[in-house]
Amino acid sequence: KNDIIFSQIYNDATKIARYNEFIFADNITKKLNSEYGSIQKLYTRQGDVIAFCENKVLKILANKDALFNADGKAQLLSSTNVLGQATPFAGDYGISKNPESFAVEEYRIYFTDKDRGAACRLSMDGITAISDHGMKDWFNDNLETATSAIGSYDGKKNEYNLTIHSSTNPNYKKNVYTVTFSERGKGWTSFKSFIQESGLSMSNEYYTFKDGSMYLHHPDQTDVYRNNFYGTQYTSTLDVLFNDSPGSVKLFKTVNYEGSKSKEV
Repeated sequence: KNDIIFSQIYNDATKIARYNEFIFADNITKKLNSEYGSIQKLYTRQGDVIAFCENKVLKILANKDALFNADGKAQLLSSTNVLGQATPFAGDYGISKNPESFAVEEYRIYFTDKDRGAACRLSMDGITAISDHGMKDWFNDNLETATSAIGSYDGKKNEYNLTIHSSTNPNYKKNVYTVTFSERGKGWTSFKSFIQESGLSMSNEYYTFKDGSMYLHHPDQTDVYRNNFYGTQYTSTLDVLFNDSPGSVKLFKTVNYEGSKSKEV
Protein backbone atom coordinates (compact mmCIF):
# COMPACT_ATOMS: atom_id res chain seq x y z
CA LYS A 1 0.00 0.00 0.00
CA ASN A 2 2.97 2.34 0.45
CA ASP A 3 5.19 1.21 -2.45
CA ILE A 4 5.41 2.37 -6.05
CA ILE A 5 6.58 -0.27 -8.52
CA PHE A 6 7.39 0.89 -12.05
CA SER A 7 8.09 -0.98 -15.25
CA GLN A 8 10.41 -0.29 -18.17
CA ILE A 9 9.57 2.57 -20.52
CA TYR A 10 8.00 3.17 -23.89
CA ASN A 11 10.64 4.19 -26.45
CA ASP A 12 9.07 6.75 -28.73
CA ALA A 13 11.95 6.62 -31.22
CA THR A 14 11.82 2.86 -31.81
CA LYS A 15 8.09 2.46 -30.96
CA ILE A 16 8.93 -0.33 -28.53
CA ALA A 17 6.77 -0.64 -25.41
CA ARG A 18 8.27 -2.41 -22.40
CA TYR A 19 5.40 -1.85 -19.99
CA ASN A 20 5.21 -5.55 -19.17
CA GLU A 21 8.87 -5.78 -18.08
CA PHE A 22 9.61 -5.50 -14.36
CA ILE A 23 13.34 -6.00 -13.75
CA PHE A 24 13.92 -6.07 -9.99
CA ALA A 25 17.68 -5.87 -10.47
CA ASP A 26 17.16 -2.26 -11.59
CA ASN A 27 15.66 -1.25 -8.23
CA ILE A 28 12.20 -0.52 -9.59
CA THR A 29 10.49 0.19 -6.26
CA LYS A 30 9.99 3.42 -4.31
CA LYS A 31 8.94 3.00 -0.69
CA LEU A 32 7.06 5.70 1.20
CA ASN A 33 6.71 6.04 4.96
CA SER A 34 3.97 3.70 6.19
CA GLU A 35 2.87 6.36 8.71
CA TYR A 36 1.48 8.37 5.79
CA GLY A 37 -1.09 5.65 5.07
CA SER A 38 -1.80 3.99 1.77
CA ILE A 39 -1.26 5.70 -1.57
CA GLN A 40 -4.67 6.73 -2.94
CA LYS A 41 -3.73 8.70 -6.06
CA LEU A 42 -0.72 9.61 -8.20
CA TYR A 43 -0.54 12.72 -10.37
CA THR A 44 2.24 14.19 -12.52
CA ARG A 45 2.91 17.93 -12.20
CA GLN A 46 5.81 19.77 -13.84
CA GLY A 47 7.68 16.53 -14.46
CA ASP A 48 7.47 15.29 -10.86
CA VAL A 49 5.03 12.85 -9.24
CA ILE A 50 2.58 13.98 -6.57
CA ALA A 51 1.55 11.12 -4.27
CA PHE A 52 -1.68 11.56 -2.32
CA CYS A 53 -1.64 9.32 0.74
CA GLU A 54 -4.27 9.01 3.44
CA ASN A 55 -2.44 11.29 5.88
CA LYS A 56 0.09 13.17 3.74
CA VAL A 57 0.75 14.59 0.29
CA LEU A 58 4.26 14.17 -1.08
CA LYS A 59 6.26 15.35 -4.08
CA ILE A 60 8.52 12.68 -5.58
CA LEU A 61 11.29 13.90 -7.85
CA ALA A 62 11.35 12.13 -11.22
CA ASN A 63 14.61 11.37 -13.07
CA LYS A 64 16.55 13.47 -10.56
CA ASP A 65 17.48 13.51 -6.90
CA ALA A 66 18.13 16.09 -4.20
CA LEU A 67 21.28 16.72 -2.15
CA PHE A 68 20.63 18.65 1.05
CA ASN A 69 23.10 21.28 2.23
CA ALA A 70 24.00 21.94 5.85
CA ASP A 71 21.38 24.70 6.02
CA GLY A 72 18.65 22.29 4.92
CA LYS A 73 18.24 23.65 1.40
CA ALA A 74 18.01 21.08 -1.39
CA GLN A 75 20.11 21.15 -4.56
CA LEU A 76 18.77 19.19 -7.51
CA LEU A 77 21.13 16.68 -9.09
CA SER A 78 20.82 14.66 -12.24
CA SER A 79 20.40 10.99 -11.46
CA THR A 80 19.68 7.65 -13.05
CA ASN A 81 16.95 7.06 -10.48
CA VAL A 82 13.48 6.98 -11.97
CA LEU A 83 12.01 8.27 -8.71
CA GLY A 84 14.17 10.33 -6.35
CA GLN A 85 13.64 12.15 -3.07
CA ALA A 86 10.09 12.07 -1.61
CA THR A 87 9.32 15.32 0.24
CA PRO A 88 6.01 15.87 2.10
CA PHE A 89 4.21 19.17 1.65
CA ALA A 90 3.76 21.30 4.75
CA GLY A 91 0.48 20.67 6.52
CA ASP A 92 -0.98 17.59 8.18
CA TYR A 93 -3.46 16.85 5.44
CA GLY A 94 -3.99 13.85 3.17
CA ILE A 95 -6.74 12.67 0.84
CA SER A 96 -8.06 10.04 3.31
CA LYS A 97 -9.77 7.39 1.18
CA ASN A 98 -11.57 9.75 -1.18
CA PRO A 99 -9.45 10.06 -4.34
CA GLU A 100 -12.67 10.89 -6.21
CA SER A 101 -12.54 14.35 -4.60
CA PHE A 102 -9.42 15.14 -6.65
CA ALA A 103 -9.73 17.95 -9.20
CA VAL A 104 -7.01 19.94 -10.90
CA GLU A 105 -6.77 23.30 -12.66
CA GLU A 106 -3.32 24.25 -13.97
CA TYR A 107 -1.08 24.29 -10.87
CA ARG A 108 -3.94 24.18 -8.30
CA ILE A 109 -5.17 20.82 -7.01
CA TYR A 110 -8.30 20.41 -4.89
CA PHE A 111 -9.18 17.48 -2.65
CA THR A 112 -10.83 16.59 0.65
CA ASP A 113 -9.50 15.09 3.85
CA LYS A 114 -12.42 13.29 5.48
CA ASP A 115 -10.44 12.20 8.53
CA ARG A 116 -9.68 15.84 9.38
CA GLY A 117 -12.94 17.33 8.13
CA ALA A 118 -11.29 19.65 5.63
CA ALA A 119 -11.39 20.59 1.97
CA CYS A 120 -7.91 21.48 0.75
CA ARG A 121 -6.07 23.15 -2.10
CA LEU A 122 -2.52 22.27 -3.11
CA SER A 123 -0.88 25.19 -4.86
CA MET A 124 2.67 26.36 -5.45
CA ASP A 125 2.88 27.62 -1.84
CA GLY A 126 1.78 24.32 -0.28
CA ILE A 127 -1.48 23.00 1.15
CA THR A 128 -4.23 25.36 2.29
CA ALA A 129 -7.44 24.30 4.07
CA ILE A 130 -10.00 26.19 1.98
CA SER A 131 -12.78 24.82 4.19
CA ASP A 132 -11.66 27.40 6.78
CA HIS A 133 -13.17 30.14 4.59
CA GLY A 134 -16.42 30.31 6.54
CA MET A 135 -17.30 26.60 6.20
CA LYS A 136 -15.10 24.87 8.76
CA ASP A 137 -17.92 23.66 11.02
CA TRP A 138 -20.06 22.59 8.05
CA PHE A 139 -17.32 20.39 6.62
CA ASN A 140 -16.53 18.96 10.04
CA ASP A 141 -20.15 17.82 10.37
CA ASN A 142 -20.76 16.57 6.82
CA LEU A 143 -17.43 14.97 5.91
CA GLU A 144 -17.45 12.88 9.08
CA THR A 145 -20.36 10.73 7.86
CA ALA A 146 -19.71 11.04 4.12
CA THR A 147 -19.29 7.88 2.06
CA SER A 148 -18.29 9.73 -1.11
CA ALA A 149 -16.88 13.15 -1.98
CA ILE A 150 -16.84 13.81 -5.73
CA GLY A 151 -14.89 16.80 -6.97
CA SER A 152 -14.66 18.48 -10.36
CA TYR A 153 -13.41 21.80 -11.63
CA ASP A 154 -15.53 24.14 -13.71
CA GLY A 155 -12.96 25.83 -15.94
CA LYS A 156 -15.54 28.18 -17.43
CA LYS A 157 -16.54 29.67 -14.08
CA ASN A 158 -13.24 28.98 -12.27
CA GLU A 159 -15.02 27.03 -9.53
CA TYR A 160 -14.40 23.80 -7.65
CA ASN A 161 -17.63 21.83 -7.32
CA LEU A 162 -17.72 19.25 -4.53
CA THR A 163 -20.58 16.77 -4.13
CA ILE A 164 -20.74 15.08 -0.71
CA HIS A 165 -22.86 11.93 -0.36
CA SER A 166 -24.01 10.29 2.82
CA SER A 167 -24.72 7.18 0.75
CA THR A 168 -23.33 5.81 -2.52
CA ASN A 169 -26.84 4.70 -3.51
CA PRO A 170 -27.85 7.10 -6.34
CA ASN A 171 -31.53 6.80 -5.35
CA TYR A 172 -30.85 7.96 -1.81
CA LYS A 173 -31.24 11.75 -1.73
CA LYS A 174 -30.92 12.50 1.97
CA ASN A 175 -27.92 14.58 3.04
CA VAL A 176 -26.45 15.00 -0.44
CA TYR A 177 -24.92 18.40 -1.16
CA THR A 178 -22.97 20.11 -3.92
CA VAL A 179 -21.00 23.14 -2.75
CA THR A 180 -18.86 25.51 -4.81
CA PHE A 181 -15.55 27.17 -4.02
CA SER A 182 -14.62 30.20 -6.09
CA GLU A 183 -11.04 31.34 -6.54
CA ARG A 184 -12.28 34.75 -7.58
CA GLY A 185 -14.36 35.19 -4.43
CA LYS A 186 -11.88 33.32 -2.20
CA GLY A 187 -14.71 31.44 -0.53
CA TRP A 188 -17.66 29.08 -0.81
CA THR A 189 -20.17 30.98 -2.88
CA SER A 190 -23.15 28.68 -3.33
CA PHE A 191 -24.90 25.37 -2.90
CA LYS A 192 -25.77 23.78 -6.26
CA SER A 193 -28.87 21.80 -7.20
CA PHE A 194 -27.14 19.19 -9.36
CA ILE A 195 -25.70 15.99 -7.88
CA GLN A 196 -22.83 14.91 -10.12
CA GLU A 197 -21.41 11.44 -10.54
CA SER A 198 -18.28 12.93 -12.12
CA GLY A 199 -17.25 16.07 -13.95
CA LEU A 200 -14.53 17.63 -16.07
CA SER A 201 -13.59 20.72 -18.07
CA MET A 202 -12.52 20.45 -21.69
CA SER A 203 -12.06 23.11 -24.39
CA ASN A 204 -13.50 25.83 -22.13
CA GLU A 205 -16.65 23.78 -21.54
CA TYR A 206 -17.82 22.11 -18.32
CA TYR A 207 -19.45 18.67 -18.36
CA THR A 208 -20.90 16.46 -15.63
CA PHE A 209 -22.16 12.90 -15.74
CA LYS A 210 -25.42 11.47 -14.43
CA ASP A 211 -26.81 7.94 -14.93
CA GLY A 212 -24.22 7.25 -17.61
CA SER A 213 -25.06 10.36 -19.67
CA MET A 214 -22.93 13.48 -20.19
CA TYR A 215 -24.43 16.94 -19.70
CA LEU A 216 -23.13 20.34 -20.81
CA HIS A 217 -23.31 23.21 -18.33
CA HIS A 218 -23.51 26.92 -19.19
CA PRO A 219 -24.77 26.44 -22.79
CA ASP A 220 -24.71 29.44 -25.10
CA GLN A 221 -28.34 28.99 -26.14
CA THR A 222 -30.80 31.57 -24.84
CA ASP A 223 -33.87 29.31 -24.92
CA VAL A 224 -32.80 27.02 -22.06
CA TYR A 225 -34.21 27.10 -18.54
CA ARG A 226 -31.98 28.26 -15.73
CA ASN A 227 -31.40 25.91 -12.77
CA ASN A 228 -32.53 22.90 -14.80
CA PHE A 229 -30.24 19.91 -14.29
CA TYR A 230 -30.57 16.40 -15.73
CA GLY A 231 -34.14 17.08 -16.83
CA THR A 232 -35.36 18.32 -13.45
CA GLN A 233 -36.36 21.93 -12.77
CA TYR A 234 -35.22 23.37 -9.45
CA THR A 235 -36.14 26.56 -7.60
CA SER A 236 -33.45 29.21 -7.09
CA THR A 237 -33.16 30.86 -3.68
CA LEU A 238 -30.94 33.62 -2.32
CA ASP A 239 -29.87 33.91 1.32
CA VAL A 240 -28.68 37.40 2.23
CA LEU A 241 -26.04 37.44 4.98
CA PHE A 242 -25.19 40.45 7.15
CA ASN A 243 -22.04 40.93 9.19
CA ASP A 244 -21.67 41.15 12.96
CA SER A 245 -22.04 44.95 13.09
CA PRO A 246 -25.79 45.61 13.29
CA GLY A 247 -25.22 49.29 14.00
CA SER A 248 -23.49 50.01 10.70
CA VAL A 249 -25.27 50.96 7.49
CA LYS A 250 -24.67 48.42 4.73
CA LEU A 251 -24.74 49.17 1.03
CA PHE A 252 -24.74 46.33 -1.53
CA LYS A 253 -23.61 47.06 -5.07
CA THR A 254 -22.95 43.55 -6.40
CA VAL A 255 -26.32 41.80 -6.10
CA ASN A 256 -27.39 40.64 -9.57
CA TYR A 257 -30.25 38.45 -10.75
CA GLU A 258 -30.17 36.18 -13.77
CA GLY A 259 -33.04 33.93 -14.75
CA SER A 260 -35.65 33.10 -17.32
CA LYS A 261 -38.59 34.26 -15.23
CA SER A 262 -39.17 35.86 -11.84
CA LYS A 263 -41.19 34.06 -9.21
CA GLU A 264 -44.95 34.46 -9.42
CA VAL A 265 -47.22 34.12 -6.37
